[in-house]
Amino acid sequence: MKDDISYIIDHLDSSSEKDILQGLDLLDQFLFNLVPEIQLHVDNFTHSDQLRAFIKLQDNAALNVVSYLAKIYNRELANDQLVKLNRTVQGCLLIHPASRAIFNRAKNMTRLLNVLHESNDIAVSITLVSTLIHIVLDEYENFRTFERCGGCGVLIRHLKLNSIDEFPQSKPPNHSSPISSSSPSSSTTAISNQQNLNFKIIEFLMLYMTEEPDNTHGLTVKEKSKLFEKDCPEIDLLVESLIELNKL
Repeated sequence: MKDDISYIIDHLDSSSEKDILQGLDLLDQFLFNLVPEIQLHVDNFTHSDQLRAFIKLQDNAALNVVSYLAKIYNRELANDQLVKLNRTVQGCLLIHPASRAIFNRAKNMTRLLNVLHESNDIAVSITLVSTLIHIVLDEYENFRTFERCGGCGVLIRHLKLNSIDEFPQSKPPNHSSPISSSSPSSSTTAISNQQNLNFKIIEFLMLYMTEEPDNTHGLTVKEKSKLFEKDCPEIDLLVESLIELNKL
């Protein structure tokens, strides 16, 4: 397996866009092939030899694929390739949660946030926010990096509500990927896609707007909401709604 991962990294770390895209395809297929092993782990709480070997390799900084994937956010990729990049990052973080620490570095967090800031494609934005959720989950240092890099403003600008009354009164569905557009009109599809993005942002906020353990040197919910005030004046009402959702 070490040779396989090294071969994939050689492509991901290439200066050639063609090689990088091939590396993404190779990694995507590699993770897909691990799905039965992951399911076995979920069902029986045991690691197969193959899954254990991959996790062990990811503990090696030189062979950690997420560290190379993070650099690719600097590249100008087509939307479908960005979606694939996000999917592979999410898959790697699920298998090897310790890789989340790579986004402690402001450089890596900023790369992803820059893509989200520039994104005009809702499907891509949904996968970017989903990736952020995977990055900050149980990793409070990534909250701090997210804040320092201006992530609050970048994220909240993608939330499109005509009024606070539109905020959902039930928990958002757990969409891991955008729904397919089979609506009768492009207008209906656009509204549906934006709602899907809203739900994903709300999912992030529900995770972010929680009290943190005292030993994290984190912010209070009130302090966190202040970080959104410039771009979302109604943030206090939004936070109140989030608190109510968390009670359901």
